[in-house]
Amino acid sequence: MEANEELLYYALNPRSYNNDESETGESFFIKQILSPSIPSLCIDIGANTGSYTHELLEHTDSRVVSFEPLPSAFQKLLEATKEFKHRVTLENKGIGKETENLTIHFNPSELQLASFAE
Repeated sequence: MEANEELLYYALNPRSYNNDESETGESFFIKQILSPSIPSLCIDIGANTGSYTHELLEHTDSRVVSFEPLPSAFQKLLEATKEFKHRVTLENKGIGKETENLTIHFNPSELQLASFAE
């Protein structure tokens, strides 16, 4: 592969361009870039139901701290990570630049779209 083609491949592949449906850009990043760097700590802010957190735990040996403010998504996050209890810390809280109570807006059928913005 020529240098330009290789550069294009690595620029687009993590964004799920021209790869099979079985691997997302996040999966590519975790398996091909993050895991070989042997991280000791990963933080997942807005962990939702835990798919990214689970992949971090499955493909690295790092500790993972995950934050998810939505109670229904947090329950699924707990379930998704139960086999990794010794390496994961879960917080049912949101992260922001200020300490305050906010209303979270969401559709129960599309939890991944939850937001503090209206």
